[in-house]
Amino acid sequence: YIADSDWNQYQPFVELELHPFDGLTVTPGFKYIDWSRNIDGEPEQKTKPKIDFQGSSTTTRDLPFVMANYKIEPSWSIYAQYAQGIYVPDISSYEQATPTFQYPKAETTTNYQAGTVYYADNFTFDADVSSIGVDNNITTANCSTIGGPSGDTCYFNTGTAFYKGVEAEGTYAFNDDVLGGALNGLAVFLNGSLMSAKSGGLWLKNAPNWTMAQGLIYKQGIFKLSLVDK
Repeated sequence: YIADSDWNQYQPFVELELHPFDGLTVTPGFKYIDWSRNIDGEPEQKTKPKIDFQGSSTTTRDLPFVMANYKIEPSWSIYAQYAQGIYVPDISSYEQATPTFQYPKAETTTNYQAGTVYYADNFTFDADVSSIGVDNNITTANCSTIGGPSGDTCYFNTGTAFYKGVEAEGTYAFNDDVLGGALNGLAVFLNGSLMSAKSGGLWLKNAPNWTMAQGLIYKQGIFKLSLVDK
């Protein structure tokens, strides 16, 4: 296996924090990404005759974003976020045992999220809803799906995809007022989410429709113990 590859990227960005009135913070920004990859080698060693592959690609993208956070009370805030995103295919998308020159375009996203955060002396809670639209969604399948040889895995674009979900988490830390301080140093937490991830009406591979985590965390002096289930 003889193959040299390298990549170069730069991501200049600017961000501004605004306070239109007391309690509200608005943070707009802009990022520009330029990502170049070069490959020079013989990745198809098993092919007779050997196929030399030399190629380069450059991906550019404008990525605006903005976030607004409003403090309803000192311990309670709500927020909303918008951002453009990008996923440039990694080197594995170029590595097949059989030659192919059809590689996926960069995956781009439009992301929205809104939520709330609350904290008190012993209790914290947060919840959010999110929505992510994807263009040039990348997945893997048998190469014969895109007209290539069967028996090998290729990366390709499936068009658009859509993710959405809701998530919540809470943590409670016990103090000296509970059971005479017997539980001091103990915290319990619970996290859960419900999600949808589809492309063309079909569920996306490896995408869960729900997650859950719960656990106990205990700290006393120099010792810390945790029991977590996910």
